[in-house]
Amino acid sequence: MFRLGVQSRVVYWTTFSKVQQEFGGFLNGFKKCTIVMDRWTTVAGELVLAWPVVTEDGQVRLLDLYSSPVTATGEQLSQDILERIRQVEGMCAEKSLFGLTTDNAPVCANARRLVVEPYGKGLIAGRQFMRQG
Repeated sequence: MFRLGVQSRVVYWTTFSKVQQEFGGFLNGFKKCTIVMDRWTTVAGELVLAWPVVTEDGQVRLLDLYSSPVTATGEQLSQDILERIRQVEGMCAEKSLFGLTTDNAPVCANARRLVVEPYGKGLIAGRQFMRQG
């Protein structure tokens, strides 16, 4: 299972390239922003997948992509995440933030193998990525 705390806000960061590798590249089709990095966090026992994004005007916004009880199985996470991505895809199209393609999106139990970095290290890497991107 995910080794995430539920008593307090626990945040893990990882680079976008690692997310793309683990999830089979299902995050494609960017329109008006750049994904900086992803965030897995637990709040009150929920698993949340969210991305800080940089919009055209340079502002950083946090896109809440998915949340689920941490007890969910990998297979259930797969279906739930895909459904949430479809919902977010429509929402982002309306807000002109960015688009997600889900046609070739095998979001499976690979989420369990997601390589995570400590909060501080990931945050530094994210800032470097922002400057380069």
